[in-house]
Amino acid sequence: MRGVQGTSARSSLQKEHWAGIWAMNCPGKIKHFIWRLAHNSLAVRMNLERRGLELDTRCVMCNRLNEDSAHLLFKCKFAKHLCWELGLEEKRQHLSELQNAEETIKVLLKMEKRDQIYVCVTLYQWWRERNNVREGERRKSPAEVAFIIQVQAEEFLKNPELPVRASREGVERWKRPAEDVLKINSDGSFNPKTGAGGWGAVIRNSMGQVVKAGAGHIHHALDAFHTEVIAALEGVKMAEMAGMTNVVLETDAILLKYALVNNSFKLSSVGGLIHEIKAIADACFSSFSCCHCNRGCNQVAHAFADIGCNGPRGTIQYWESPPSGVDVLVASDCAVSTV
Repeated sequence: MRGVQGTSARSSLQKEHWAGIWAMNCPGKIKHFIWRLAHNSLAVRMNLERRGLELDTRCVMCNRLNEDSAHLLFKCKFAKHLCWELGLEEKRQHLSELQNAEETIKVLLKMEKRDQIYVCVTLYQWWRERNNVREGERRKSPAEVAFIIQVQAEEFLKNPELPVRASREGVERWKRPAEDVLKINSDGSFNPKTGAGGWGAVIRNSMGQVVKAGAGHIHHALDAFHTEVIAALEGVKMAEMAGMTNVVLETDAILLKYALVNNSFKLSSVGGLIHEIKAIADACFSSFSCCHCNRGCNQVAHAFADIGCNGPRGTIQYWESPPSGVDVLVASDCAVSTV
């Protein structure tokens, strides 16, 4: 695609193309991203310059050529590496040779369902990765980004009918573990401006009572996922030190869940930490599992992560009962939770 055309594309794209975008089996945020791509309204640096901003127009990811949508998504050397990891190099090459947005949308909508989902998720996640790098986060390796894409794309393919956003009454809440099980909730906090972060973990019993909780400051974190892994490791260590045997680890980071059930992150920057979690779980617990939850189920761990992030450098704190402020969240979980 030799530059995504804006005005001409808007006038020529057919109504059925837009209907096709909104009918795709992926979340609204990805559909909206594809819609913005077709309108050439992504905030890439060449578009910002055309709007009158004075800035360095080089690509955020490769820092070599001017960053327009075509370069960032299809021609940047790191985008090429990513597509090669995913087996999408042929699709990338084809899309990079198209003349305008209309042709791009036509080709995208004619793809087989699996290819269509993978291409859309890849474009969206690469855009997110670019924005994270722009904000100061470490650029993930192509293999790391590819793993995230594979997890999300497979989830969308398994669920042909994506659920509508839940109403207030239907919001998922924290659930108590079974009677002989202890549940660890962990969460990480990351500040991309300072590169610092924090971890928080809380262990609760079948009554919803806090058995042990901890929080710590992370002076130098690679990215948000790094803090999530550290939080899970610290939670598992607390359970080990307390002699617990039947443990469930619950996290709102779905990537962490998948990292703990396969070897995809074995060679990544957090591979050693993930291996340590697995080693402790295998050696010290009679039963161990990891499950994913939404953020509403993880509010207590999130509060502890904030305490850690905002604490002095090197600070680690432990509690046998929740501190003031967090106790309200614990009581709220107990009031509405079930096993």
